Amino acid sequence: MKKAYAAILALGLATSAFGCKGLPGGECKMFAQGQLDPKIEGEAKAFVEFALKIKKLQTEFNAEITAMAGELKVEATPDAILGKIQKTFASARAEGKCEIEFGADVDLKAAFEAKASGKAGTGEGAKASGDAKGEASVDVKVTIEPKCSGEFAAKADLDLTVGTIKAHFPKLMATTKAYIDLIPEAVELAGKGEAVIKSLGTNLSALAEAKCAIEAVTGIKADVDVQVNFSVKAQASAKAEGKAEGKAG
Repeated sequence: MKKAYAAILALGLATSAFGCKGLPGGECKMFAQGQLDPKIEGEAKAFVEFALKIKKLQTEFNAEITAMAGELKVEATPDAILGKIQKTFASARAEGKCEIEFGADVDLKAAFEAKASGKAGTGEGAKASGDAKGEASVDVKVTIEPKCSGEFAAKADLDLTVGTIKAHFPKLMATTKAYIDLIPEAVELAGKGEAVIKSLGTNLSALAEAKCAIEAVTGIKADVDVQVNFSVKAQASAKAEGKAEGKAG
């Protein structure tokens, strides 16, 4: 699997000289809007359609992050949200003597490791993974229940944070799970990227769209790293584990 990821990285580097916006002929406007360029056909079409699944999931994840950030009044990044959660939970534990139960019935870390290792077909790997449909249809149940010994100054912040988590974490985790399920197919498709580029010849607008699709496919592991670690660290913060240092990934 490491070799497969190396192939993804190599393909990403090969296309980075131009990137989505640097190609002669313009930006990948349709891909940016989540649409398929009707001029792209055959193998290239299948590749871009898969990349659009990735883009859709990233858009859904970002939308939940933006909504959470608005409610928590922080910058719309996983790091800022994680920092707010950790600070609020720490104050609740210190001032209100709170015990916070925060967990979910989907183990994203196990699912990620199963897909990345290629062991998702049997045993625990199969339980943690699922069908690679690229749709956030998993019903993730999130539990968060603080038990405090009395009133304290940060109680309003804790209530707000708990409410925000209950509202958004089920969708965030379901989206990440769907993202994880796409990893094996992304690894397989990465090796076809160069052929896709060649098949489009001198169609510059289609090439721009394909380049953006390739960037989405080659960037999937980094995206999943960020999403999984965000969820894992947020849950760990209930027990004072993990710190908001550097990036969430």
